[in-house]
Amino acid sequence: IYVGVHGILADASVRDLGSTISRPFAPVAPIGGSSQSDPVGAAVSPNFAVAGRIDPRWSWGLAVTTPYGFITSVEPDSWTRYQALNLRMMQVSLQPTLAYRATPWLDLGFGLDAAYAESRLTTRLPNLSPLLADGQSTVRGHGWDFGWIAGLTVRPNGRLTLAASYRSRIEHRLGGEATTSDLLGPLSAGNGVVPSVTRFTTPWLLTVGGRWRLNERWVVSAQAVSSGWSAFDTIQVDRPGGAPQPSRRARDTTSFSLGAEFEASPQWTVRAGLQYDPQAIADSAMLADGDRLTTAVGATYRAGARVSLDLAAAYTRFRTSPIASDATAYR
Repeated sequence: IYVGVHGILADASVRDLGSTISRPFAPVAPIGGSSQSDPVGAAVSPNFAVAGRIDPRWSWGLAVTTPYGFITSVEPDSWTRYQALNLRMMQVSLQPTLAYRATPWLDLGFGLDAAYAESRLTTRLPNLSPLLADGQSTVRGHGWDFGWIAGLTVRPNGRLTLAASYRSRIEHRLGGEATTSDLLGPLSAGNGVVPSVTRFTTPWLLTVGGRWRLNERWVVSAQAVSSGWSAFDTIQVDRPGGAPQPSRRARDTTSFSLGAEFEASPQWTVRAGLQYDPQAIADSAMLADGDRLTTAVGATYRAGARVSLDLAAAYTRFRTSPIASDATAYR
């Protein structure tokens, strides 16, 4: 049985470098508004796993994880207000898995990825005249969607372990409602509450890694993760009278990591590692992203034959990247 929790503390800043808006019968004009010094909030991500043996070759497992989550919040007059004022999106994955020991050196695994997602997106809506206050839209949705996972582990000898896994992408369709308010003049007919469907696709993941035991105390490891972020081009909201959301430039990426661990005593193992992860999503104030480098340290304390405690801390530094937030109103 494994129980864990991750705490995420983010510190970010955004600055407008000349974003514009186009209104009908009006010249292109600056969006204007305040810059938000810390649009990304803190988050907690719990996880749980349990596994058992069926017979000498078959084993079962069940994991509950939160692989994806986005939380952003900005001031009501932020220059990003037409993309997002507040975004909260969470995915919880329930993963029942079966594993089979095909040979003494080969294990195979396959499982279901049952994903429950909730989303809430609040944006400002420009009225026809820049002299009028903005309207507002809030879209909520939730629902279950499904994918699959598969993996294998190879142990060529007593020192080397190789592994690979694949998680399929999941196409989410979250049923809910969209609430629009404060549109004025001829746009006021759009005020009200209507049914909505929020659509987005989480990326596939292909992970390949290995561990090499140098001696009785030292182990080194390496890992590469390819992510199919090109499938995640936008968060699309379907509702009566709604317009398609603009696509964001997203690309598939591959991250690389290296690590080492040292068995300091029978009770303590310490470890450290580095990871480089390139930018996947560009030109989105809603989902700001950039190249990142993560440094991590951790330790395991074995309190007994069947109980251990893992502690770790990681620091991620993002490279500054531009965001295009030009908006066309009622095209």
